[in-house]
Amino acid sequence: MCFINGFDDYSVTEDGRIYSHRRIINNQHFGGRFLKKRLNLEGYYKVTLMKNRKPFEKKVHRLIAECFIPNPNNKPCINHKDGNKQNNQISNLEWVTYKENTAHAIKHGLFVFADPNLPRVNRKLDKEQIKEIFENYQENSQNKGLNFFANKFGLSTSAVSNLLKGKTYKEFQYLKPNP
Repeated sequence: MCFINGFDDYSVTEDGRIYSHRRIINNQHFGGRFLKKRLNLEGYYKVTLMKNRKPFEKKVHRLIAECFIPNPNNKPCINHKDGNKQNNQISNLEWVTYKENTAHAIKHGLFVFADPNLPRVNRKLDKEQIKEIFENYQENSQNKGLNFFANKFGLSTSAVSNLLKGKTYKEFQYLKPNP
């Protein structure tokens, strides 16, 4: 196990499990367990770490790389060599530049180019388009994921993500199917 930099109450194992260590606050015992990982909208595993009673979401692959993979050239990105964002084995992770990360994504078909004929500025969705996204979006899918709907409707992936998170088009959130 390796303690997580900046979060002394947590450590990460080589296989990507995040451990919350037992601690005592105001005579109450907390921690002493492995945290549950969740997938974010981009398909990466994440965990929530607490510091000074504030939550911080951290991507698991970054925690693993910071602890176990040397970064002598101080590169900013972590690349999944096989393109699978959920494969956080140390042998599958490497430090890269933004340029190297983008080149890898293009080479392996992970980067979807937008249709240049679709305008991307101040694009508005109608009710049927929003309903289609809600009903058909699938996390971790190249065919029905963020990039697919961004390209189809001339949006950025962050615009689609914000819709799914309920940050935009709040008046249409009732269209979202119940899980």
